[in-house]
Parts: sequence; C-alpha cells; structure tokens
Amino acid sequence: MPRFSVAFAPIVAALLAACTLSTQVAPANGEACAVYREFYATLPEREAVFFRPLATPFARATWAEGAPTLFERDTGRSETVQIELTGESFERAVREEFSLDTTDYFDALRTGPPTNIALCFSDDGPPFSDWPFDLLFLRENLLNRDDDNFVTIMNVSPVGMSADGRHAVMYADYYCNALCGGGSFYLFEKQGERWVVIGDRWVWVS
Repeated sequence: MPRFSVAFAPIVAALLAACTLSTQVAPANGEACAVYREFYATLPEREAVFFRPLATPFARATWAEGAPTLFERDTGRSETVQIELTGESFERAVREEFSLDTTDYFDALRTGPPTNIALCFSDDGPPFSDWPFDLLFLRENLLNRDDDNFVTIMNVSPVGMSADGRHAVMYADYYCNALCGGGSFYLFEKQGERWVVIGDRWVWVS
C-alpha cells in the first residue's frame, strides 16, 4: 500500500464515521428548524459560513452563570467613536440591555439530544461539513486557489422553547481561519408565523 494511503487512512475513517453518525441522528422538529433557518438568515456574509450538521448540547466549561437572563439588542441608532491614538473615527450601532428569564427552558440547550439540522434546509441553506476545521480550510483554499479565502464553521445547540411557545433560545459558536472565534446565546420571539431574533448575549470571544 502506498505510504500516503496509510498516513491518511485514520483521517478518512474519521470523516466516514462522522458522515455516518449525521445520517443516523433524528432530525430537529419543525419549530426548532424554523429557529435555525431564521438564525441563518440573519448572518452577514453567510455564503462563506459552513455549519456542522448536528446540533449538539451546550457544554462550555467556562460558563457558570446558568440560564441567561440579560440580553442586548440594537436600538436602530448609531454613535461616532473616536480612536485617541490615531484620531480616526467610526460609526457603531448603539445597543441596549433588556431582561428575560430563560431558566424554564434553558436546560434543553444542555441536555437536549443531538439533532440533524441539515434536514431543516433546502438547497438555499448553508453548506454543511463534518470535516475538522483545518482540513476544511485547506480544502476551500485549494478549490478556490486563494490563500486569503475566509472560512467560518458554525456550531449550534438544541433549541429551548418556552412553555407558551412565545420565546426560544439557542447557543451558537463559530471558528474562523483558526485565528478567531466566539460564541453567544440568541433569543427569539414568535411574531405571527415567524421566529425573529430579538437579542443576544456574548459568552466568549477570541
């Protein structure tokens, strides 16, 4: 057997196992799918964002605050911020804090079973990948022949729903080009037949 085949055999086996696992996991339910679709629709430059096909429980060890009760939202206003060292200025959105207790349905993010979110989307949804980030980044740069190609991979949690069906919360984190990343809780409200993102809460950023 050629040497390169032996070297890559464990990687290929891991990729095949991950793909098999994704197809064996139950799909997310209809309301959760609607939340995931709304979340994807709000992402900027989402054409460059890959998603993991499975929603997996939130398990970040550094988060010890329990269910989030404080969120931020845009006010629709902006303010000018000046950088003292350079004298340059830029506009940024003005945000405000608001409270909503998610205690009654937060446990679903931590204890909910993994679900297949790829089945929530049609052809206009995000690309999905089980590949390790480094391999995905390498593949995209080779295919696009662009060393500056920007790759982001997004992981999402199961969705927690309030008992009255009015609010939902989920966690999502992302990794980009192995040099940046972050994670937040996202709060949704059911407005008519549509779920709408009404706030978020940073958990970590790098």
